[in-house]
Amino acid sequence: MRKTTFLALVCLLQVSNSFAQYYTKANSKWFFGSNAGLDFSSGSPVSFYSNNMYSDEGAAGVCDIYGNTLFYTDGRNAINRLGNVMNNGYGMPPFNSYGSCTNAAQIVQNLGNLNQYYVFSLQEDTRLVNPSDPYSGRLCYSIVDMSLDSGRGAVLDSVKGIMLDSVLSEKMIAIPGNNCNVWLVNHSRDHARFYVREITASGVGSPTVYTAGANNTYGFYAQGTMIFSPDRTKIAMVSFQYMSRDQALELFSFDPNTGRVSNQQMIENLNRGYGCEFSPNSKLLYTLDIVDDNMKVMQYDCSLTTTAAIQASKNIVFTDSPRFAIYSMKLAPDNKIYLLSMSSDSLDCITAPNNVATLCGYSKNLVGLFAGTHGVYGLPNVYVTADTSCSIIKRLNTPVCLSPNLFSVYPNPASGTLTITTPTPTGAVALTDITGRQAITKKVTEATTTIEIGTLPKGIYFAAWTDDSGAKAVQKIVVE
Repeated sequence: MRKTTFLALVCLLQVSNSFAQYYTKANSKWFFGSNAGLDFSSGSPVSFYSNNMYSDEGAAGVCDIYGNTLFYTDGRNAINRLGNVMNNGYGMPPFNSYGSCTNAAQIVQNLGNLNQYYVFSLQEDTRLVNPSDPYSGRLCYSIVDMSLDSGRGAVLDSVKGIMLDSVLSEKMIAIPGNNCNVWLVNHSRDHARFYVREITASGVGSPTVYTAGANNTYGFYAQGTMIFSPDRTKIAMVSFQYMSRDQALELFSFDPNTGRVSNQQMIENLNRGYGCEFSPNSKLLYTLDIVDDNMKVMQYDCSLTTTAAIQASKNIVFTDSPRFAIYSMKLAPDNKIYLLSMSSDSLDCITAPNNVATLCGYSKNLVGLFAGTHGVYGLPNVYVTADTSCSIIKRLNTPVCLSPNLFSVYPNPASGTLTITTPTPTGAVALTDITGRQAITKKVTEATTTIEIGTLPKGIYFAAWTDDSGAKAVQKIVVE
């Protein structure tokens, strides 16, 4: 029974579904701030140095299905896995950018070519430094092709800095749709309007405009964070007017079938806010505010049915005084929310964000960053691809069961060492015992791989080979 169960399990779909974009291996590394990086591959964040990364606020990165870096970006330049600006990766946008846009970059897979990725670049509200520019808030996209430069990637010259829009706020997210598609969501700089573009295998569509919101003050929506809930049914955003400093936390409904944004709810008028984030179960919404250098983190139950009930559910989960500011808040692959102070060498953490009130477990300065690096204002956007309804993505990530004759495992029975020969020189090998416990894993870099098994208990094991496309083959072995 156990053997049958295991052999079935290794052939099951292992792609992340659309409700868990935060938790995919593709999002296992964060690149942000001044050369800062966090690697969640082990289950807990490990800091590292991200070369050539400097962004006051927005950034984005993507890894492969094993958590290995593909590339990252501040929206201006594309950096390859070696930490170098990739071929044609300098200056992707055809407009000036000062590295201070809340959601400056968004990476979305090209569903028409899975080796390629859209990089959407958004311009900050440059009226602060260039008041004569009435069109600040420009949006463009470029395409990174990872099949170029020996797998290091390059920006296509034919698809670089393609202009889409202007007079947008600094808010940008991408949300998986239900029909092998992705919704790119932007917001007007000066009006209560969402611009939603559908991304399919055919390309990037024209925007549909949804009017939702109560504030049409000039510049009110220019700065501040926009995020979506893990179940894709809600959008929340913090906005503020850069001259009057009027600020607010708003909540909206989102339909992943149609891309429609509706049902605006004004949750809180803020004094000095910036970030917000949902809990992993999508029920709780967090934000922060600062009054006279006194910082507080607040939690709301956004699963309640009325605005008044959501407002009344507010819990203050953490206060700190004096604390000039916390800016960005980000849900991570380990189901925790991390918070960034300005120019900080460490991050605060909400360790149990599904729990109500102070049971959410707020910890100050929990995660240190790599020496010599620091965050500034922002944490990176979530990489997004289509959900599991998309047959293209299934083919990309599903471990297809192949014939065991495609690879050889010998000797069998074995003791001491095991030799595995695979038809391709890249992938991974895993040995699992009869109960399903993984005993050994090893990355494959050559067609023939030797594994030391002398410390394994005697018994029956299953050797599973997975190539870089996700295809699997399994053979039973006996360890003596």
